[in-house]
Amino acid sequence: MLGYSISLAAQDFTSFFLEEYSQDSLLVHVTVGPKIMEEILQVEEPLTEEVYHLISNLKSMQMLTSDINAPFYYESALEVAHNNPERYETFLDFTGEAEKWRMMIRKKNDLIVELVMLMQENDRFTVINFTGTMDEEFIDKISYTLIPLPE
Repeated sequence: MLGYSISLAAQDFTSFFLEEYSQDSLLVHVTVGPKIMEEILQVEEPLTEEVYHLISNLKSMQMLTSDINAPFYYESALEVAHNNPERYETFLDFTGEAEKWRMMIRKKNDLIVELVMLMQENDRFTVINFTGTMDEEFIDKISYTLIPLPE
């Protein structure tokens, strides 16, 4: 059981989760920081206005994945959120036969400043963590793109 609470206001979910599992070689961690976000916005092929709007206010995106111990990591990630209910609010929650999904948001002054997506699909665990300023349109687009809704 993970028994801690978030003490640093500027820390995002992925960074906090990695404090506990930084030496875990089963987790793959990828970060797309502000410089890469700027590069995405300045590609030679012009972005559509919609795509530009959706990503222009993002600061970073982090992704954690593991193809081993998915249920353990998923439950550990949920515990981080449960231990910090004042910080993370559930936006979407789905449990199917072979998958579990939870999307959480963090707000600051009524603005969404962090989006956390937890996913367990069979033996695969994934966290996708966006920071920046987001709106519900961004979250809807991400949800539609990444989360296959049941038929």
